[in-house]
Amino acid sequence: MSDAFPTVPATEALEVVRGVTYDKASSSTAPVEGHVPILRAGNIADGQLDTSSDLVFVPPVFVREDQYLKPGDIVMATSSGSIAVVGKTGLLRVPWRGSFGAFCACLRPRPGWNPAFVAYYLQTLGIRR
Repeated sequence: MSDAFPTVPATEALEVVRGVTYDKASSSTAPVEGHVPILRAGNIADGQLDTSSDLVFVPPVFVREDQYLKPGDIVMATSSGSIAVVGKTGLLRVPWRGSFGAFCACLRPRPGWNPAFVAYYLQTLGIRR
């Protein structure tokens, strides 16, 4: 990174929340009444989150309150068999009552940080590398 712009440790700008782990036998790929929709790395594309397809549904007992996504949260793929997938990010722009899986993390901008700017910055080539 260039010295032209000041930098701060990521933890100063972001709260990092780990993804939901769940028992595969308790999950479903079809919606189940009362279950929580879970995003996976495949739901992240071009800086956006697809909250309408290819979801997994789990009982709410697997999801902590801080793991529910809020507008302004950024979901990042943190683990994958493909290097092209790791580091992909998507910004949640609208309210949605769901969460994200264990191979992802939520980067929640702290007060004073613009979520759209942070999401854009995380997509830059230097950061992705």
